[in-house]
Parts: sequence; C-alpha cells; structure tokens
Amino acid sequence: YDEAIVRRVGRTLFNLAHQCGQDDAEIMFLLASTLTRAAPSLVEEVPELPRLQNEVVKLGFASAHLCDHSIGKMLADPLIFLARDPRLEVYALHVAFGPPSD
Repeated sequence: YDEAIVRRVGRTLFNLAHQCGQDDAEIMFLLASTLTRAAPSLVEEVPELPRLQNEVVKLGFASAHLCDHSIGKMLADPLIFLARDPRLEVYALHVAFGPPSD
C-alpha cells in the first residue's frame, strides 16, 4: 500500500464516527471510494473462509478500556447480550499498556 497516503489519512475512519450525531455513512463511503481510486494498493480482497453449518463463531473484544471506563460500561450490556447467543463464544480481554495505575 501507499505509505504516504496512510500517513496522511490514517489506517481507519474511526474519528469520523465522532461527528456529534451526524450520519457519517455517506462521507465514509465517499472517502473509501476516493481512497480506492487514489491508491488501489490499499484494497485487499479477503476470501470468505468455509464454515461448518453449526460451527460456533468466536468473537473477541480487546481493549485497555474495559475496566472502570465509560467504554467498558457501555459495552457491558451488548457483550452480555451477545454471550447469550448459542452460536457465539464471546471473549472480553482487558489489555493493559504500561504499569498498572493506582
């Protein structure tokens, strides 16, 4: 991929999701389309992996903000909801960076 474009734009459109309630789907689509035309090397086609009919899907969430943080509190109910689905195995991993805080 073109490293110069990645440095200027970033690897994800994460920050666009924080536009104070605006619907950002259209702008994300337009930016993705523009980047695809400008740097086709950024586009990767990922093959769909074959799955068995009753195979359990393992779903993991890893964050440094799952404990004592608004993100963890916000995700608690959705994680519990997902964990009740018999088709899923849900994992939550608290990833700590650096020394533990007091």
